[in-house]
Amino acid sequence: MKKILSILFLLVSSNSLFCQSLQEIISSEKIPEKLIEKLQIFYKESENPEEKLAVLLKLAYFEEILGNLDIAQQHYQEAAFLFVNQQSHTALLRSALLLFELGEYASSLEQAKIVKELSKNLEEREMAELLIIRNLLAEEKREEAETLFHRMIKDLERSRNLTLLYGLYDLATFLKNDETAQKIVSLLENNFPNSLETDLVRRRIDPYPSFFQYFLNHSKELPQISVPEQKNKTIYIQLGSFLDRENAEYRKLDAEKAGFTVEIKEVLLNNRIYYRLLLPVEEESIQQMILQLKEKGFEGYPLYPAIQ
Repeated sequence: MKKILSILFLLVSSNSLFCQSLQEIISSEKIPEKLIEKLQIFYKESENPEEKLAVLLKLAYFEEILGNLDIAQQHYQEAAFLFVNQQSHTALLRSALLLFELGEYASSLEQAKIVKELSKNLEEREMAELLIIRNLLAEEKREEAETLFHRMIKDLERSRNLTLLYGLYDLATFLKNDETAQKIVSLLENNFPNSLETDLVRRRIDPYPSFFQYFLNHSKELPQISVPEQKNKTIYIQLGSFLDRENAEYRKLDAEKAGFTVEIKEVLLNNRIYYRLLLPVEEESIQQMILQLKEKGFEGYPLYPAIQ
């Protein structure tokens, strides 16, 4: 009888969880590990492909925050092939990025090529091509990588993709292409002086650690570009991105009331200005700060792994 009651309890609990919306589950559970367990149950119970996709992306996000890159990559990959739409290419690009971080260059290269060929989103295609170059360098195919790199920098002045510009700066530095590196620094300083990317190239803040950054930090042939040294390694956590400055200001007030010191940075994407709400933190405190944010109702994501 007790066994039957236990089974019934589990069934009721499962159905109760399924009746909750995805957002309710995320908002109600403050412990990431328990949240992941609930999301896994929700995923198994759902029969809605779009709902399953949303759950997979959330699972990948939280596993990535916890540092479980291999599990996060698997979730992104599964999400990418759940059904074909534009969002699947976004998930596949993220999967390819994590494969690169995990040292799985051949798989990362294959997935990046799929995104480059099939995505309808220009920025995704550009970031996929950037990742292709990095994979080729990791596999010591420098000549092929440099050919693609020189093709990418032909229309450098026209680019408004700041993440791409920073990625090309990273590559130019590694490839000993001082002229291109300095050109990108000038472009960012002249056209986007208040951007995060400008802060990054001037070393006012440091990039989130990545495998490619390991290349940069350990290459014996690195050219030295004179920039001010910074003792403190600061990373930005993004709390939101808004088209309306006023909305960003309102959210900034909410964050400050919750005890967080945040700032607003302007970013130009696709000829539109976005207002990013950012929280600067010390590198070693990222994970702890993200959990603190979640406890007070804020979603945070660390910005700028070098491969992003």
